[in-house]
Amino acid sequence: MALELYADESIRSVDGDLVVAGFAAHINTWAQFATRWKERLDRDGISHFHTHKFRNGKSSLFASLPKPKRDQLFKDLLELIRGHALVGVSCTINQKEYKSMTSAEYRGRYGSAYGLAVGACFYQASQFFKDVHATEELSVFIEDGHQHSRGAVDLMLYAKQQMLTVSKPDDPAFEIEPAGDREIVRVRNFTSPYGGFLQIGSVGAGSKISMRPLQAADILAYCTLNQAGEFSKGVIESIRQSVPIISKSVNQEDIQAFIDGVTQDEQHRSETRRMMHEMSRTLGLLGIKMRNVLTGVQIDLSGAHDIKSLELQLPLKGVPRVAWEFGSDTKESE
Repeated sequence: MALELYADESIRSVDGDLVVAGFAAHINTWAQFATRWKERLDRDGISHFHTHKFRNGKSSLFASLPKPKRDQLFKDLLELIRGHALVGVSCTINQKEYKSMTSAEYRGRYGSAYGLAVGACFYQASQFFKDVHATEELSVFIEDGHQHSRGAVDLMLYAKQQMLTVSKPDDPAFEIEPAGDREIVRVRNFTSPYGGFLQIGSVGAGSKISMRPLQAADILAYCTLNQAGEFSKGVIESIRQSVPIISKSVNQEDIQAFIDGVTQDEQHRSETRRMMHEMSRTLGLLGIKMRNVLTGVQIDLSGAHDIKSLELQLPLKGVPRVAWEFGSDTKESE
């Protein structure tokens, strides 16, 4: 059964701390949660829940509710979170600090501080689930109202694509698939920088009304940002009675590690593309077709029936070597 993470943000200022936080559960559990959440709000004539407006006594959203009813509503909503969420996650990052360490070009390509925080929340939830739900996907949904929501979605989709192009560490290096009168040799990349992660499922953005678990995420984001206050501290303690909450505060070392990791990944992929080009050129001389696929490359031997065997050596660096047996001769690429 697929897992889903819903995350929302809370900030004090455009250059201050930003918190992204949310909850993860199975998709069917979230469907039940959304129904019960709406039913509870409908009882009091409330369209949706927003924590900042709830705490603001002048907000028109809760103006019709006297304080005893507001308190009971919030208590019931917390109970719904405790009864449905499997884990809560949060990430705090200073936006000014992130900007000072990255260029506008870098942020345009790899995302804002918000995008990094969304990714960090996915990482924490993935680490929590990996031992029990290692074969499942974890989808990520955020609110579409944030100015960087599109960039955060794109960043997660980019990460998803990178995960799909590498295999798990225990995958075989080669798979042979019958294909009519020929065989397809699928060569898998044998190293993965994403070992230990759940695969990313769907990624998207929506409103708090259409995606009601985002309203629960809003509560955790608000209270994490304001956890020095008695109200927020009490809410977090209440949720933790039933739901573990994993929190991460991103510092300068974490930001630099992320930047270095992205740079190294780009260099690795550039080297891989060069290596694959060289190998494709060598195989082409033998009448063998090669094409890239999500899991690595496919090698079509249909045009090289006289080749008895084929050995591919794919070093992380340097020149790939192709050894083949043709008739009674054994050859190796220069």
